[in-house]
Amino acid sequence: MERKIILLAALLHDIGKFWQGTGVRGTHGELSGRFIREYVPEQWQRAAGIAAMHHDPSARSAEEYKALKTIMCADWLSSSERRELSEDEEGKRKDTPLRSIFSDIDIGKAKPSSTLYYPVKKLELDRNVIFPRPLDEISGRLKDDYTDLWSEFVEDVKKIKQITDFDAYFNTLYQLLQKYTWCVPSAVYRDVPDVSLFDHLKTTCAIASCLYNAEGRYLDTLIRGLRKRRKNEGLNEEEEEVLNKEIFLLVGGDVSGVQKFIYSIISKGAAKGLRGRSFYLELLSESIATYVLRELNLPVTNLLYCGGGHFYILAPSAVEENLEKIRALITERLLDTHKGDLYLVLDWLPLTAVKFQKESFGKTWEDLGAKVAGRKKRKFAEILEHHEKIFGPLDEGGTTETCEVCGSEENVKEEEERQICAFCKSLESLAGNIARANYWYETWKTDVILSDKEKGSWKEALSKF
Repeated sequence: MERKIILLAALLHDIGKFWQGTGVRGTHGELSGRFIREYVPEQWQRAAGIAAMHHDPSARSAEEYKALKTIMCADWLSSSERRELSEDEEGKRKDTPLRSIFSDIDIGKAKPSSTLYYPVKKLELDRNVIFPRPLDEISGRLKDDYTDLWSEFVEDVKKIKQITDFDAYFNTLYQLLQKYTWCVPSAVYRDVPDVSLFDHLKTTCAIASCLYNAEGRYLDTLIRGLRKRRKNEGLNEEEEEVLNKEIFLLVGGDVSGVQKFIYSIISKGAAKGLRGRSFYLELLSESIATYVLRELNLPVTNLLYCGGGHFYILAPSAVEENLEKIRALITERLLDTHKGDLYLVLDWLPLTAVKFQKESFGKTWEDLGAKVAGRKKRKFAEILEHHEKIFGPLDEGGTTETCEVCGSEENVKEEEERQICAFCKSLESLAGNIARANYWYETWKTDVILSDKEKGSWKEALSKF
């Protein structure tokens, strides 16, 4: 129960900032606590006190002491990416929308004539929502937009209050926060408002989950060290050691063989095949990333990024041995399905508290990319002791029927005057389904029972994760 309370308190510790945008009075900590007491299921409302006090260490009770310290450390580390406003600037919550980072990008050409901001609207695929605009096109009714968005958010949160399973509740709440706080700036008063509240809540929760098993003394020393660093004060030996202790891991995954997999299609039905294969790769990388999270007992917040065949996960350093085993299992399962055409590169680098500073974190991200690229040159190294799985034979042989799309000899049938395997045929069916669908949902099960029609298909491939 303690871990659930910490995760929920971390995810909602700053939700009061969203509420402040409507003009309601109160500190964001007080409003965050009030929100939890009013709208979160009763069994997890102890998170309210932690959220309300996360900026007030003197008010903490003995029962909530370690949980509060965990949230405080996570909040400070998560906010390390913020940039301070200049002296002549001052932000106000009800007057300040989220600033687009694209306003600051310089590619050697003329910079935009004005800084651009996102409208305060729920996330949807509408060009009037997802594209930033000049401030004068948004600021006129900002308070009303905050009020409308908050009302919609509260109504959706009320609908899930009866959920009793923590994982179901937490994951649904996470999706609602993404939908409604993607456009709310995390900080406006002394910092450039270019980081969304959703991203700050997400990363705070991810860091808190990694700190859950940290000792109280470590957290106390980390708090002192972080406070001194903010004030540019000297650190003692213990504080230096704690700030530089490798207690986190940045984990990177990269699906290799994408280009060959996508473009190994014949001209007949090429567009349909391309669409199905591209979407399958997105499903595959997301499925594997979610599998890694489940195996490491980490919440969805720890998936920092997933897209384009890549994903990044924040994890505690204690799981490194588990990652070695997970990497080998993923490799074996992909080899069984794709015969070496697709391979997941999985690697990681240690992180310290100091490296959460924006320049240092970016360098770690860059170094991890280089390490992943190097591992691509040593594919299947983690299962080389099972060399027969790599050097074949990969199928039973003895057949003259070969899939005209991928070259496989398994489950090949003649359809539409061509030889095609069950897997490639299922990807074409997938392409047709997504072309007609309005939305897509996924169901995660531990024991998957496939029909005869689904065997050898993309569904069987994903069911392994």
